[in-house]
Order: sequence, then structure tokens, then C-alpha cells
Amino acid sequence: MMIEANEVTVEFDLPRKQLTLVALWQFSLAIERGEFISIVGPSGCGKTTFLNVVAGLVKPNAGAVHIHGRPITGPGPDRNVVFQEHGLLPWRTVEANVRFGLELRGANHHTSTDNVQRTIEMVGLRGFEHAYSYELSGGMKQRVGLARALVTEPDILLMDEPFGALDAMTREVLQREFERIFLQTRKTVLFVTHSIDEAIALSDRIVVCTSRPGRVKAIIPVDLPRPRADYDIKLLPRFGELWGKVWDLLQSEVYDDLEQEKEQST
Repeated sequence: MMIEANEVTVEFDLPRKQLTLVALWQFSLAIERGEFISIVGPSGCGKTTFLNVVAGLVKPNAGAVHIHGRPITGPGPDRNVVFQEHGLLPWRTVEANVRFGLELRGANHHTSTDNVQRTIEMVGLRGFEHAYSYELSGGMKQRVGLARALVTEPDILLMDEPFGALDAMTREVLQREFERIFLQTRKTVLFVTHSIDEAIALSDRIVVCTSRPGRVKAIIPVDLPRPRADYDIKLLPRFGELWGKVWDLLQSEVYDDLEQEKEQST
């Protein structure tokens, strides 16, 4: 297995409220090399927390996550994170933003030039190498963020709702583009999303989480052929069956989450 999470529990102390928030509870998941795994669940169920544990940014209170059989002790060059906010440096061009990750790792400018250009072309930004962020659309900025994560050639991509801030049409275009990149690179991808449609369109398996504290409620294999961008998979009967199955698992958790919020506000 590429990633193995064994009964991971994460708690956060909230001194102002004088309580401890349990974000994840005995969360277990095994991911094979080259798999695309999406995690869906109610808001606040610990999806991003689990992503941060795998990234090495959050240490679990109990349990452990292993990569290639080795425990995670912090961030590493084998993992890169793509956030919902692209986080581009506005004083840098597209090329310079993509190169930034390589610079942090001490890569030689001359030897990395070809890799930067190849990655820019991979995400469909050829011709925009010298553009600044204010000259780019939202979708193009997110492509730059993706290129910045890919250029260092990590084994694992951790993606936290990377298309969530985009309009519906741009989001669908980038989903198709990202599937093409995934099939080309075969990175192991852990993808957090609130969209069932997006999870089905991209994933090999979908992990459905309970409301907080987050646990694995079910894992749904997505048995649709690839590449899925070649046709409108939403018209396939199997897409509707998968969507209904995920929603049936999610809806009770969503309603429980809403009830908890009402109780906390009263």
C-alpha cells in the first residue's frame, strides 16, 4: 500500500470554549499506489484534517499513518498539497510561480528549466509563461497551482477542494483536464470534495465519512471506464446509481450535522 491510516484520532483543544473537539475518530484507510481516492462528508467532519495528517502538518493523538510502510513524522518531498486558494505570488510570472517549489528544494535553475516548461504545457498554459496572476482567469490560476505541485514530481498529490471556488463550467473543464493529467502521471491522489458529481467523475474509490467526529462510513468503488472525459458520464445509468448510493449514505450524516449545529446554537 502507498498510504495506510490505522485508527487515526485527532483532537483539538478549544480553550475559549473549555472543551476538546474530536475531529477524527479511529479513521482507517488503505490506498494503493496510483489510486485516485475522493473523500466526501458533511462540513466539519474532518476531511481536511485527515489530508493534513497525511501531509505531515497535523500529528494524530492516536493511531498512525504510514507511507511505503514508514510512519509520517512531518512534511516530505514525496507529497504536495493543492489548496482551494491557489496562493500564487503576484510579483512572479507563471513560470516563476511554477519554479518556486523547485527553488525551495535547491534545484539548479538551468537543469530545472525543461521540467518547468514541460509541466506548464501539461496543465495547458503554454504561451502564458510570462503572464502575472492578475492577467489570468480563476481556472488558469488554479492550473498554475497544480503545475507548482506537479513540477517537483511527488509520489502523492493531496488536494483540498481545488476546484471548489470556480464557476460550474470552469470546474467541469478542469475536472476533465485533471483526469487527463492523472492518467498521464499516475500519481496517487487523495482528493477532498463536497461534490458527489466531482467524486464520481474523478475517483477510483469514494470514501464516505460520518459527521464529526469523522470516521469511515463506507467506501464505494467507482466502476466507470476511463477516460471519463471522452463522453458525458452523467448520462449513464450507472452514474445515477452511484450518485444515489453515495447520497443515501451521506444524507443521514448531513441531517445529523445540522441537528448538532442547532443544539450548539441554543
